[in-house]
Amino acid sequence: MANISNFQNQTDHEDQTGTSKTTTETLLTADEVGEILRLTSATVCKKARELKIPHIKIGRTYRFRSEAIHAWLESQATVEPLAES
Repeated sequence: MANISNFQNQTDHEDQTGTSKTTTETLLTADEVGEILRLTSATVCKKARELKIPHIKIGRTYRFRSEAIHAWLESQATVEPLAES
């Protein structure tokens, strides 16, 4: 049986010049995303169901593009003002 956590998706697409390129995207499991975000896999799946985190649904399971998770995480960052002394 294939190790799903190491599943990579190859996608053919055209870049801005019209040249066809193949990219490899790493798909993560809810457990792996949970490790990145320091959440349980159940919480990651709940956020996916609520459309609060970017995901791909394959059958009854959720997969997450590594690049999309990191971009989403950056977009969620807030900058707190420094307290004045």
